[in-house]
Amino acid sequence: MINNNLKSGKGKKVGGVERVRGFTLLETLVAIAILMVAITGPIVAAQKSLTSSTLARDQFTAGYLAQDAIEYIKSLKTYNIQKGIAWLSGMDPATCSVMGCYVDTTYNDFSGVIPPTPGLKACSQTECNDHELLYDSPNLTFRPKVTGTYDTGISTSFYRTVKISTVNPDEVRIEAMVKFKAGRSDDSITLYDNLYNF
Repeated sequence: MINNNLKSGKGKKVGGVERVRGFTLLETLVAIAILMVAITGPIVAAQKSLTSSTLARDQFTAGYLAQDAIEYIKSLKTYNIQKGIAWLSGMDPATCSVMGCYVDTTYNDFSGVIPPTPGLKACSQTECNDHELLYDSPNLTFRPKVTGTYDTGISTSFYRTVKISTVNPDEVRIEAMVKFKAGRSDDSITLYDNLYNF
């Protein structure tokens, strides 16, 4: 026979005082620990996912910026050939082979200036590391920060260096490297391409 007091949720009477049944402190602590483990797992997974997506975005942007520099130099070579001037005019490997050059790919004034004045400038010892790429949001472009010339825009963690080295008289190798901050460490993307005199 089942005691009606227990069935209705009431406790036993002990010494004239009715005891109410409930959870002990130990049961409550175990339940809280299980709940903490169940909540912490998804939060850690979401945080790692967010970090990974940010890194992927920055790697994609760095790859785009490196390819942008290579395409700019290719267009300069094409312009030179079309105008009948030296195919390497404005991008001398002797200038950009050791320390590299920084490039402003938004500078595209090839309208009749012979030889053209490209947005390719030689770096000094530490200069390329000082030319952070600024994001120009109205024009959706990145430009190197050059004090006095161009120093407005949204600050980024991207730095781009281009090196041009001679393979033979009719061939040069382009190396476009973009460095960026990836969380607590530095990362970089480097793309290579060869240009030919034809």
